[in-house]
Amino acid sequence: MNVVEANGEVVRRCDHSQTSDVAQTRYPRSLAATKNGDIFVADSDNDRILLIDSSVSSAEELTLAVDDGIQDLCGLCADESRGRLYVEEWGRKCRVLMVFDVSL
Repeated sequence: MNVVEANGEVVRRCDHSQTSDVAQTRYPRSLAATKNGDIFVADSDNDRILLIDSSVSSAEELTLAVDDGIQDLCGLCADESRGRLYVEEWGRKCRVLMVFDVSL
């Protein structure tokens, strides 16, 4: 992952293997940013959501209480006013999940 300026200049390069013990992303499809600069990533091929801190120095996998898990993620939307994260799946169920009490 790289942090870049608006003009495309790379400000910081981050080797994913050095920033976290979370496995490398495979087909990240959607991002949602929080007001404090943290980033949610829909990692579609790994069927997970990652939360990367604002300094891009660490990442953690979010655990969602969904009975049959999440699959084929294709979209994220952060609703800061309600502290919710909306997660869109494309695969088997084509559903939108609403995650409450997300620190935004």
